[in-house]
Amino acid sequence: EGRFDRHAALRYINKGQVVADLIKNKIENRKVTGIIYAADLSGAFLGTLISGILLIPFLGIPYSILTLITLNAMFALINLRR
Repeated sequence: EGRFDRHAALRYINKGQVVADLIKNKIENRKVTGIIYAADLSGAFLGTLISGILLIPFLGIPYSILTLITLNAMFALINLRR
């Protein structure tokens, strides 16, 4: 008991879904902090890796920024519809 489910972060990468599930009491309160932190850390790692290895070398800095702004706006709109 009290052990972090390492696969929970993969199921709840979308932080909006974690908050929605918390409101619906689908997740126990003690796991929420760990899940949100793991999702944030995973997203930061993958974002840095993808932008440094793929986006900047192939698209350059200006188009990489434009691509990331577009993706961020798309995810924001998806979360607003929920």
